[in-house]
Amino acid sequence: MEEWIALFRKDIAKYEAGVTAALKVPVTQHEFDALTSFHFNTGSIGRASLMASLNAGDRATAAARFMA
Repeated sequence: MEEWIALFRKDIAKYEAGVTAALKVPVTQHEFDALTSFHFNTGSIGRASLMASLNAGDRATAAARFMA
């Protein structure tokens, strides 16, 4: 099991880096974690419409787009 955890941590680092690169505004830890999960599952954080809304400061639209 320790090997799986180590592999996951190595794998998740590239998704965290992708989120960091896509973000232009500060976010809370739980928002960053949710964005990382989104990117891990979709691989499309850079193309996601929710990022355009979030980076423009429109958190309500970003949240709605996250759920789409």
